[in-house]
Amino acid sequence: MDSVYVYYKLLASERDRALTPAHQVLDAGRPWCARARLMTRPDMPEGVATWMEVYEVVSDLELLEKALQAAVLESGLEAFTKGPRRSERFHELPPIGAALSD
Repeated sequence: MDSVYVYYKLLASERDRALTPAHQVLDAGRPWCARARLMTRPDMPEGVATWMEVYEVVSDLELLEKALQAAVLESGLEAFTKGPRRSERFHELPPIGAALSD
């Protein structure tokens, strides 16, 4: 099972205005995963916050990525981000004693 983590930076002072478009992007990814969450780091050095979208148990990575790209543009989230959105994919490891298939 794969999970996708998308993180980006924005000004902490823009938090309230950025929440709606960030949740619109998150909602666009929901059809392609079992669970979607929006998180932030507790520290904000120099007034810059790091936000992370988490998409767990992704059913179709390609469709998720396309949906997120379109939603970022449509929602206006891009206007709030400082720098690029970065995405990382992680694959769940099997429990102890299970045979590796991948």
